[in-house]
Amino acid sequence: MPSYVNIQNNLPAALDVNTSVNPSLSGDDWGVESTSPPSEQTTRVLWMSREEGIHDGDTWVFTTEFSYAGIDVQLQEQLTGTLTGSTLLIQIVAGGQGTGWQSQSASLAFTGADGNAYRVNGAFSRDGLFDDVTYTIGQSILPQINHVVVLM
Repeated sequence: MPSYVNIQNNLPAALDVNTSVNPSLSGDDWGVESTSPPSEQTTRVLWMSREEGIHDGDTWVFTTEFSYAGIDVQLQEQLTGTLTGSTLLIQIVAGGQGTGWQSQSASLAFTGADGNAYRVNGAFSRDGLFDDVTYTIGQSILPQINHVVVLM
């Protein structure tokens, strides 16, 4: 049974993404679904088998890369084979920062070369036996807030 990786692109333009796996894995065990997630849509970008071709104790890293606002972004999934299937971790890297490998949701904020603030969130969702992952990327509004006033 596969897991799917999706990108919710909340940016004003389509993304041009490139996806790879290391070490190499048979095309029967993973595949690219899209290389151009359109603006304001959720798009499935890849799938990976969680049982077939995954050997106990072996690890594969899937990397989806793109550039936005002058910053290189990597969305990564680490798949490690177990006796009964596999485990899945995610990591987000942008602008020299990273979340590290996470077994639950992850979030990373970065500033583009255009001076605007952006955020990438990665979240797991259960779809059958194994989790899927959806990354959401968009402009962050928080840096636009200069003052917060609390009235008591």
